[in-house]
Amino acid sequence: MPAPAARQLLCSLLQIEHPLLLAPMLNVSTPSLVAAASNSGGLGIYGASSSSPADLVRIIGEIRSLTAKPFGINLFVPEPHNPSFTAAQTRAVEQAHVLLNKFRAEVGMSPTSTSPPIKDTRELFESQIDTIIAERVPVLSLHFGTPSAATFAKIKASKTVTIATATNVAEARELEQAGADIICAQGTEAGGHHGTFIGDHRAGEIGLLALIPEICNAVTVPVVAAGGIMTGSAINAVMQLGAAGAQLGTAFLTCPESNASAAHVKILRDGSAQSTILTQAFTGRVARGLATSPIIEALDEVQQQLPNTFCLAARDLFAEAKKKGRPELSPMWAGQGFRQARELPAGELFEKLLSELKAATKGV
Repeated sequence: MPAPAARQLLCSLLQIEHPLLLAPMLNVSTPSLVAAASNSGGLGIYGASSSSPADLVRIIGEIRSLTAKPFGINLFVPEPHNPSFTAAQTRAVEQAHVLLNKFRAEVGMSPTSTSPPIKDTRELFESQIDTIIAERVPVLSLHFGTPSAATFAKIKASKTVTIATATNVAEARELEQAGADIICAQGTEAGGHHGTFIGDHRAGEIGLLALIPEICNAVTVPVVAAGGIMTGSAINAVMQLGAAGAQLGTAFLTCPESNASAAHVKILRDGSAQSTILTQAFTGRVARGLATSPIIEALDEVQQQLPNTFCLAARDLFAEAKKKGRPELSPMWAGQGFRQARELPAGELFEKLLSELKAATKGV
């Protein structure tokens, strides 16, 4: 599909003026940040994968109290439930607890050697889907694959527009075949969790400049680019490569509407972090964050064996570390473009991006 036609279709599907999306940043999203993006003519998306149905209803209500424009909710698609860890995963979790206990001691916590029971999150996911449909949320964003055929059919029947994340061509094709209306092409530059769900995650670590044309040539639905995009000129660049639109997350971390911690924002602002790093140490899933936490190095040897539910095992430490003024012990997600972050209200940043995009387009 030619890029101008894809852009027009994207805006028509989402009922937005500008092909710019706010990335769904779990634990950083706020209703006011989402509303600011939507009120500016783009699409704000709220990261809600850990929210209960009751919390979802409240969050949706808060967003609607701040905007009458379309918005989206993002969910993580659960993997098939495995009621127990493999032997390798069990050993990795045991080793991880030994290492984490050193940090627990630093914040006054007792050591632990056990993890919470493995939860089957499929029931929560289905109830979240039902809530989104019942609340008539315009857009559903999906990460880590597609739901079952029956669930996807239910979503499609509700006329909810779906955006699904792909990190390689195989995933993009599967998502389109499953019925996704829009593909979000996530490059390796992206902050937070990388949505790879087919094969080893290393197969999904493709730079955005290579990934966009590959996915655009492989599917017929609009493609939104995500990963390291911080300026209007970068938005123009991905559109020149065929993307119908762009999704930005890290660019909005330093906005006052963001729920990023003061320590997180300070590091982004003062440039004290030298780089970002891909790690599985915090959650068991591959994610990109600031290379500031000693936990990343401590768990380096065991991280690849950790199960995707490992976040449950370390959540107590993350919470206590924040209370005790040790934010570096919690994950601070950020994309590779973090040094270009600007401290502006979200609405002003959105207008700045549009102005830069317009100027860049004139120069082409």
